[in-house]
Amino acid sequence: MDNIRNYYQVKNNEPIFKPSYSKKSKPRIDNATTKIKGLAGTMEKLRFKITMRRVMSKKKIPFRVLSSEPYLPKKVEDFQFISGAKLTGLYGPLGIDGFSKFVYPDGAVYTGQILGNKYAGEGNIKFHHGGVMKAFWIQGVAFNPQYVFADGLPYECKNWDYCTMPDRRFLSEYQKGLNPSGNIQLSDDHPAPALPVASYDSGEGYYNPFSREMIHPITGEFMRLLDTYKNF
Repeated sequence: MDNIRNYYQVKNNEPIFKPSYSKKSKPRIDNATTKIKGLAGTMEKLRFKITMRRVMSKKKIPFRVLSSEPYLPKKVEDFQFISGAKLTGLYGPLGIDGFSKFVYPDGAVYTGQILGNKYAGEGNIKFHHGGVMKAFWIQGVAFNPQYVFADGLPYECKNWDYCTMPDRRFLSEYQKGLNPSGNIQLSDDHPAPALPVASYDSGEGYYNPFSREMIHPITGEFMRLLDTYKNF
């Protein structure tokens, strides 16, 4: 009991612990908030140093992280990616930056501004079948898009009434006028090509709604199979 009282002194029935260190060797922090902030700041600095060491140790990075040199992407021509796409324009460590021409594997070509691998500003996509889509791009998203078919017919997103009642004229009839009586135009190309039985001329080929097959209009070979709810 006497040994216990040597370690504890009872004051107002509350034990007081005597620290083994002096106040000079280890100063006491009264404000708990200040202590937490100081510890958080130290951990943040340590985390930043570790991250920078890991980044600088990697040899695959083609640029210096801590560099005062300006960021200047290099100009490339017919640069081919693994996917088969090709690029003619500005390419840097952060990707495609600047006015470029990007060719997709399927033949579609984008021409315009690209910022951080995303379409930015004015640009257009020309598809392999001849159609062109123009738009103003923000972070890769198209705003106010305008599509023009290969034959020059512009597509309207709203109130599209081409070749529908009460005006069922084709584009060539808009441009050249209607044929006289007895010479009815059944397609945009006149005279109309012969169609297979129970098939429609979709412009791309002959479509059979029962088998959902798309047939090439010249060779007659099978092109592709359409989904049930997919527009042709």
